[in-house]
Amino acid sequence: MPAPASAGLPRCTLSLAGVEETARVAQWRQWMAHMVDIDVPRRGGPFHGNLIAYTTDGVVLSHCESTAMTVRRSLDRIAHDDIDYYMIQIVLSGGAGRVTSGRSEVPSGPGDIMLMDFDRPIAIERAAYRAIGLFVPKRMLAPHLSANGEHCCIAHREHAMAATATDWALALLRQTPFLNEAGANLALSSLLPLLAASLAPDARAEGGATGRGGARQRHVLDYIHAHRDDPELDIAQVQAHFGISRSQLYRLFAGDPDGPAALIRHYRLKTALQDVVQRDDLSIAQIAYAAGFATPAGFSTAFRRMYHASPLQLRQQAQAPTGRRRPAPAARPYQPHLPSAG
Repeated sequence: MPAPASAGLPRCTLSLAGVEETARVAQWRQWMAHMVDIDVPRRGGPFHGNLIAYTTDGVVLSHCESTAMTVRRSLDRIAHDDIDYYMIQIVLSGGAGRVTSGRSEVPSGPGDIMLMDFDRPIAIERAAYRAIGLFVPKRMLAPHLSANGEHCCIAHREHAMAATATDWALALLRQTPFLNEAGANLALSSLLPLLAASLAPDARAEGGATGRGGARQRHVLDYIHAHRDDPELDIAQVQAHFGISRSQLYRLFAGDPDGPAALIRHYRLKTALQDVVQRDDLSIAQIAYAAGFATPAGFSTAFRRMYHASPLQLRQQAQAPTGRRRPAPAARPYQPHLPSAG
């Protein structure tokens, strides 16, 4: 079990220093297996890795360093888990190398800040590196992001806000062992908007979680998140719950052209992905209509835009004899946890 930090935050420290060289890759994969798949180059010498992580209020703050590896979030994995989180990574030294999502490929290096949506496929080919990581529930970070706060968004080190956010994150990491939960949460409430501002320079002025608009945005996003499995969830239901008009709701999310509608569509597509892969008894058309799309063609277009493959392609891959199938997820929301060093 993770050992408690001196001031009460759950903490774990993982190190391969005492592990036999031939067992290091397998051990690292085991530690990371609840989130990502790991590949390590066959050449390049012994694998090394160390991780220190703390968790508070659903956020995991970590410092990680390792030799070269590739980290993947595949569609197969996404279809079988319920991780509704963003990962923010601040590269301190070395580099992330190539970051690939669908057909897009983005270079990243020391000093860069990268935002990843764990509901979207991604592959990160890394050279030896050292980085700060923040694993943040979407409902906590989304109010601070503008429409440009997208998957695989990178703020390069030349951006003044990126340098400032990195300094704040380093300061928080140094102080975390001495903070209690209230202190850590207060520090995060300042750091997250700063990171979002570096990733989305045009972030809406009213997006801060401490303002009235930001607080109400958070309530709307929390409601949508809590009812994400309700097939009847739509904008009208959100309006009725909060007693506001459609125009008031969209003014609340003025910096985002889609706002809550985009989040509802995102959850419907995630459910549809799970049905495409796991529910062989449902046709693609049935899944499309259940997800609230007027036509299967419209569903396929939105699905391909998000997952870079058609529903039929993914179903065929899942049904292939050589395809690896993961067990269906437990019927409960994902809860972040720290891996055990044991």
